[in-house]
Amino acid sequence: MQAIPLRGNLEADLIALQAACEDFDGQSVVYLCNPNNPTGTVVDSAELRAWVEAAPQTLFLIDEAYVEYVTDSRFQPVDAWVRDGLPNVAVARTFSKLHGLAGLRVGYSLSSQENAALFATFLPEMPVNLLGLLAARASLGDTDFQRRSLDQTLLARRRVLDTLDRLGLRYADPQANFVFHELPAHLGGNRSYRQRMRERHVIVGRDFAAYEGWNRLSLGTPEEMAHVTAEMMQVLGQKE
Repeated sequence: MQAIPLRGNLEADLIALQAACEDFDGQSVVYLCNPNNPTGTVVDSAELRAWVEAAPQTLFLIDEAYVEYVTDSRFQPVDAWVRDGLPNVAVARTFSKLHGLAGLRVGYSLSSQENAALFATFLPEMPVNLLGLLAARASLGDTDFQRRSLDQTLLARRRVLDTLDRLGLRYADPQANFVFHELPAHLGGNRSYRQRMRERHVIVGRDFAAYEGWNRLSLGTPEEMAHVTAEMMQVLGQKE
């Protein structure tokens, strides 16, 4: 296993990843979460497409679970590449985020007909339950809910970013429904921060070993985040 560090802005380093993949002979698979989890950052789609076109023997599976929340102009959804006929790219998406169906575990993939047939050989006969399928179909037609869900999430995200700016804390450029942000050094890391917030009846993100001094905060409604950010101001704003 070879670990490739993120760039300084917490984006995936496509150049380093491509160099590492070139060490493998024959066919290989590149799995890329874009926007990334846990940082919420995206990679430049032009750079990614150049890699895809330069590596025809590599299958690129792009996880776009958070695609609806992206506002970065450098980003292009990969389904457009599938429609362009790129044979070595597939995109995976979910109804768990914008559509609010996380408990029903419904997702889907877009790829060439050949790749879709190949993927089907690895799936169980009934990969999705009936309730999930019905809910997903209903959600696809409920564009008012989708629009409201997106607007509420972006408003909540803005509220968190404004709070972090007031606190003078860094954060990764968020392109998802969570914010990955720095913690003050005097808190002693994410575990201590989680405990202090739990005492205030707020659950914040789990630990990530490589980023002990950071926290991944999932977004709720704007009203919920008004409460969360008030508690953040109390805990993160405390001086050593």
